[in-house]
Amino acid sequence: MASNGSAPEAPAATLDMKATFGPALREPAPTHFREFGNLCGELFSGKEDVSKGFQNLFFGSETLADKTLNDTGAYVRGALGSLGFDATSWMGTAPERPPPHSQLIIRRGAGQKVSTGLTPLQVSPGGEPGPQDVPPHLGGYMDGWMSAYHLDIQGETPPAGYLMNSTPEAWSDLRFTAACGSHAGMVAENLALVDAYRQAFAWVASDAGDPDVFKKLIMESFPRTVGASGLYLDVAEAKVGKKKLDSGNVQLSLDVPLLPSKAGERFPRLSELMQLFDPCIINFMHPKTGAEFMVWQLQDRKQHIHFYMGKDGYMAYEGGMGTEGPVLWDKEGKFSCDIAIECSMVLLDLQSVASIPFPSMTMRCEMDQKGQLSVKCVEAGEPPLKGVADYFTFDLELFRKLLVQGFELQLSHLNLGEGKSAIRLYHRFMFPTASVVTLVSQWFQDFLMRQLKDLDALEALGVVFQALADDAAEISEGLPPHGS
Repeated sequence: MASNGSAPEAPAATLDMKATFGPALREPAPTHFREFGNLCGELFSGKEDVSKGFQNLFFGSETLADKTLNDTGAYVRGALGSLGFDATSWMGTAPERPPPHSQLIIRRGAGQKVSTGLTPLQVSPGGEPGPQDVPPHLGGYMDGWMSAYHLDIQGETPPAGYLMNSTPEAWSDLRFTAACGSHAGMVAENLALVDAYRQAFAWVASDAGDPDVFKKLIMESFPRTVGASGLYLDVAEAKVGKKKLDSGNVQLSLDVPLLPSKAGERFPRLSELMQLFDPCIINFMHPKTGAEFMVWQLQDRKQHIHFYMGKDGYMAYEGGMGTEGPVLWDKEGKFSCDIAIECSMVLLDLQSVASIPFPSMTMRCEMDQKGQLSVKCVEAGEPPLKGVADYFTFDLELFRKLLVQGFELQLSHLNLGEGKSAIRLYHRFMFPTASVVTLVSQWFQDFLMRQLKDLDALEALGVVFQALADDAAEISEGLPPHGS
């Protein structure tokens, strides 16, 4: 997406990478990339406390077996009480259980170690769900903070007489607010970087553009970033494609094989994460006409991306009414699109269990040039193989309702005052817990425990940002800093 609606210059015969990317990647970009990479590294170094905090947040002090027994016992006691029986005389005193809700806070300041704190809660926080206020101490990209709630929500108990064939609805409500320090020019500088990519893609789509030359230029201009990506992607076998369409648009594509085995040598949990969803297909579309402008696909250990460029040098819509225009901000500096998602979760160590198809989801994405992005679920349909999903998972109808009711992702750039800024991420996700098949529930808990114990995906992210910092410093060498 271009940063404004002004007419772009005609693509040159050759692509000058320093002239295209250097202005966007000059200082303070390299410094900030390095600082954020350091923050990831520090969080990884404190993974023992971080992982313990997350494990207690997600699973509490009850084992899965104890929780299942205690939940069943509580349900039976409630049903007996509704029928007029004294549950204590029948079943004895109810076991003492931990508080149903909890809050986890993680802090890291520049020059300080990571600290964590978990607070059990008997009562859920009041007010409407939404992002929490960011603490004012965040002064730079090495300052990080997160506050997360896990709320155990119990639905209404079914009427008496349904004891043997019905259970009350129950779900987990997860609300994460995370932030790191930033700087005032972050949004403008990142929009400049997005426009640099647009210029490069416009060159590839032009008559002079060559996909193979573009790949070579990327690998030569960002060697450290490419090398870091090569720890889990087969960069050497990556294919950049170019196809002229009847509409006049040009489709650009990138196909990259995944390397989960190679990733597993250094990042075993990242390797598992890379294989968790297959297939995963994400379509980005015009919110009114459904015209497509980008597709990201993960299938059979291969990643595929394609999008469309128009003759005017901007991203374009394909397959719509022909009235959508280019992919641009509107006059108020805003942009919206729909995101259609289809995916299945692969249970890697359970060969006897088929992959679990998720409901098809449509998200509404809205963003503006001030640094605000919001993604909400507006529709959750049935999965492609509904019978398989019903058999292996949980209450799909409740899950679909919870997706539309509560799924939300926000990313904001905030002015904290006194010359301080922050990037804030908020995510809310709810999922059923009462009817999950024990085999699947135990598998997912084991999978998540391994991820939280090692946190090597966080380490891999830090490696990429450190590499990007070095490449940015090199490609912008000799250019004056932003704002000078």
